[in-house]
Amino acid sequence: MFVRTAFRAVARRWPVAAGVFGAVFLLGLFFIPRALSFTAGATLVPVGDRWSAARVEGFAQSDAVLDEAAKSLGYEDGSEIRPGLSVQAAKGTVALSVTAVSRGRAIERVNAVGKAVASLSSSARRVENDASLQRVEETIVARRRELAQLLAPLASPENAADRSARDRIDALERSLESDRAEIATISDRIGQLSQMIERSDPGPARPVNTAESDRIAAEIALVRRQLEELRATYPEDWPPVTRAAARVEELLSRHAVAANREVLEARFAPLRNAIEEIRELAAKRERLQQGLPVREAQLRAWRARPAPPVPVTGEDAIQQIRARQEALTAAIRDLEALRTRLSLERAAGDAVVERFEPAGSAALSGAALPLLLGLGLVLGLLAAGLAESLATTIRTEHDIRRYVNLPLLAIVPHEKTPSQRVLPGAGSGITEAFNTLAALLETRTREDASRLFAVTSAVPGEGKSTVACNVAVALARAGSRVLLVDADLRRGTQHRLFAVSNEPGLSAYLQGGTDTIDSMMSATDVDNLTLMPAGAPMQNPIPFLHAERFHALLRDLRGWYEYVILDLPPVKSAADALIVAPLADAVVLVTAASETRKDDVTYAKRMIRSVKAKLCGCVLTKARIRGGGYYYYPAAVSADAAE
Repeated sequence: MFVRTAFRAVARRWPVAAGVFGAVFLLGLFFIPRALSFTAGATLVPVGDRWSAARVEGFAQSDAVLDEAAKSLGYEDGSEIRPGLSVQAAKGTVALSVTAVSRGRAIERVNAVGKAVASLSSSARRVENDASLQRVEETIVARRRELAQLLAPLASPENAADRSARDRIDALERSLESDRAEIATISDRIGQLSQMIERSDPGPARPVNTAESDRIAAEIALVRRQLEELRATYPEDWPPVTRAAARVEELLSRHAVAANREVLEARFAPLRNAIEEIRELAAKRERLQQGLPVREAQLRAWRARPAPPVPVTGEDAIQQIRARQEALTAAIRDLEALRTRLSLERAAGDAVVERFEPAGSAALSGAALPLLLGLGLVLGLLAAGLAESLATTIRTEHDIRRYVNLPLLAIVPHEKTPSQRVLPGAGSGITEAFNTLAALLETRTREDASRLFAVTSAVPGEGKSTVACNVAVALARAGSRVLLVDADLRRGTQHRLFAVSNEPGLSAYLQGGTDTIDSMMSATDVDNLTLMPAGAPMQNPIPFLHAERFHALLRDLRGWYEYVILDLPPVKSAADALIVAPLADAVVLVTAASETRKDDVTYAKRMIRSVKAKLCGCVLTKARIRGGGYYYYPAAVSADAAE
């Protein structure tokens, strides 16, 4: 029951609930830090045999990486990114996450950090490899120098031919090693360029060279000035003027073509340069590969020559020298193997990150967001319930069922223009509402032969006279003979709605001013509809309403017309309505949306019931209809159900 009541309150007072919810939410966003934030995640997969995940984790949080990422986003330093950055290494991967106040900012920041890690880690590893390779080269040179000094006392005098052979072998070995390393480097570069072309990622575009378009623009300006001078002197159809105008159009077309060509050249220049570089590197690699077999054959030939003999002197000294020689030779061999491995790693590339998986979306992560949403929702519901409980007027069909407890016969839309409220000049919404009301009254007539219907309201200004007028017109237009009686003897208004004279009227007949009923009748512009105006206002019509003359009049009118509609004064304004209501077959109670107080309408209903009058239903006027149109078809109400 509570949930149903809350939902009804929100449905009826949703602007209040939405306003309170929005105010609480905005205030929370303003006063609570990071109440609404988004977290985006990216993944780095490092090359296992180069850097460990733990080392990449530490490197990702370094100042160099954050400063590089910040500069790529237009910030001064990494202090803008560091507060929301989280890095965690697990199972050979490194997870990056960045929290920011917007979805797009979180995604661009975490992707910027990931790209900075991939780029700077490769540079850092390249520097490390170069330093390690240089140290190994220096150590190999030192060990070879030491070995040469060790063997110098044992060596026989070396002739020029032996020295030349040794130098030639060393030169061939260095040349082969250099060529192999260069071939590996070229292959890696070709692979990188090929991947870049496949991804259509040429990198930053070069600046646009606008020389040609600028030259054409200057020529356009010159020709336009000449054209303006010609137009100032000669007519538009003069041949020089038309030729100058055609020249301007031609230059504008050339300028557009030139500008487009310059933009395309600047955009695709990196791709074209990459293709040219691949061609040059492939040709160079082919030349180096063709030269390798020749130098390898030369090296094998030089190594096949016999080495010069080493003289032997002193057994103990020779053994010590040999032992030291073996140790130095093994050390040199290990260093050369290390140099080869470092060279191969350098040729294979310096990438530390094998794969970078950028962020494509960001999730809500504000810790205070659920609490803020819940608080706004609760306060919105409370505000809607409070507004509903403090409402004192009838507003909707639900209020009619809850407070009046009468069948709702029609809902009449609100209309600001008075001339658009009265049939037949009213709009479609009002017309359909009164057609519906007329159909329901016809249904009641068929059920219990009701002919005399009284229309009243609780207080003035609720539109009961307009309702009586329009339902009479609707019944008459349906083909029934209808009489509209203005029984509001204190403040009659029906004569103004139909633009007829108010005298003689009902008041004159009741006071004996006339004895013929026909003299009180006034014809209207609506076929089948006759009006009996109220006549001159009466100060105290109650004795006349109690008189048998009035009762007999109503009996006669019921027999002469198919429908008699009585326009009674409001219940709370005068007792007239309570005197006449029991004489009618049924009473229609009119209430105005957002104007009629709940207490007033319940009082009017209670008083009408107390005089034993039959209430057949309620009409809600001045309703605010939302949407593109008004279509309301209430179910027909029987006489038993109404009571």
